[in-house]
Amino acid sequence: MGKSSETSHQDRHGRDGPKIGSALLVGLIFFSVSGGPFGMEVAVRAGGPLLAIVGFVTFSLIWSVPEAAMTTELSIAFPEAAGFSAWTNAAFGPFWSFLNASMSYISGVLDNAVYPVLLLSYVSANDEVETLSPPVYWVSVVGMTAAMAWVTWRGLDLNGGACLALTALTLLPVLALCAIGAPQV
Repeated sequence: MGKSSETSHQDRHGRDGPKIGSALLVGLIFFSVSGGPFGMEVAVRAGGPLLAIVGFVTFSLIWSVPEAAMTTELSIAFPEAAGFSAWTNAAFGPFWSFLNASMSYISGVLDNAVYPVLLLSYVSANDEVETLSPPVYWVSVVGMTAAMAWVTWRGLDLNGGACLALTALTLLPVLALCAIGAPQV
């Protein structure tokens, strides 16, 4: 078996675990939090590009700074891979920790099932693209879901790399359009 690019570190209990770099973490966080810059069209259409950008930045700071501070503090207090499950276990006990982790898993499964459908709805909403037939649509949904499940199953290193590549792929057109449109604002 080939050598993984993951490096190993020990948690506070002396167990070895994987460690990823900052770039892979950024990709994972971007897709864990937003799934991409889709759905912003309505805000830009309603308030214009300047108000939309100000609103997105303001909301991001108001929401993200306290969330990041809380997560940082708890991650330092509980430096292990269990994350919020360890935090919930310490605060409320094993039953609530199990319930929290189970509900988070179910939420992730249901949330991730939406993305292939969302992507195909964006593609089929384009007037230039012919509407997909039901068999092609369902094969596409199942295929994308299976591909995402396979990447997740293969491990954190591949998952982080895939998320980083998808982050770049998703943001490149947005950044290009912002650069083209900036002189007109």
